[in-house]
Amino acid sequence: MLAIPRPTFGVDTVIAVCEPTIAHVVAATSVLQAIEAEYATAIDTTLAHSFATSGHGLSAELKAEVDWAYANRLLSKRSAARDYYNDLRLRAPDGACPSCAVRDSAALDHYLPRESFPELAIQPTNLVPICTACNTIKKAHVATAPEDQFLHPYFDDLGSSRWLVADVVQCLPSTLIFRIERPAEWDDVLAARVAKHFERYELVELYAKKSGGFLANHRLAFETLFSSDPSSGADLVQSEALRLADSHEAAGLSPWKATALRAWSDSTWFCNGGWRVSDDVALERAHDRISGRVA
Repeated sequence: MLAIPRPTFGVDTVIAVCEPTIAHVVAATSVLQAIEAEYATAIDTTLAHSFATSGHGLSAELKAEVDWAYANRLLSKRSAARDYYNDLRLRAPDGACPSCAVRDSAALDHYLPRESFPELAIQPTNLVPICTACNTIKKAHVATAPEDQFLHPYFDDLGSSRWLVADVVQCLPSTLIFRIERPAEWDDVLAARVAKHFERYELVELYAKKSGGFLANHRLAFETLFSSDPSSGADLVQSEALRLADSHEAAGLSPWKATALRAWSDSTWFCNGGWRVSDDVALERAHDRISGRVA
């Protein structure tokens, strides 16, 4: 999961640009602000599962009007409120979905779904950038226990320790098996939530698939380094993979890429040619061109 800074504006700001057609919502601004504060406390303390589903005593008319404001104000390209919708979407780091860190963010997800929580429909901290695939998986899920609570990009901090690791499969073409290595600072609930996050979004399979294409983009560079010095080619490959891993890790945008590169740098087998595939004519031709052996 990619962490995102919380929105700097609240539900009151959104309400203010939705006037004058949502009079009931405007009149209930202070109530919705109180619910917003309660929501933050619940998410921060991993209690989203117990967040009141009764509508907080709001009338059906008011809840319907809040929901209407989302569909007809935040989503409307002709409304001033659309600027806040766009602001929230653009919070996705480099446009990547915070839930998978692979696909492009294409929409906003109601972390607690509109179907169950219409009163949160226009609350900024309940609107999270997400890709279409992750949004389809998440759907209208509501947690029933702390460990069942989806990770929240605005509230959850997984810390600075490396917790995503990968093992190199020694076969051609090589693949990676990603797994979670729990840091000491994680409590049992957070560890369970991260594991469930990976299971729900099928991230082990997704990262393994994507790492194959990612490796294809680096194979020629590894081959060139390896062939440049018969006595230290493997060391050169290891150093380059580690350098790239550190660079990706510093950027913080694609944790799985940093993990893949670090796994390759740690593998003696990989650094001695594990990036190759059998009958790799395309790689041989490209390497020959770079080496000046082919005009």
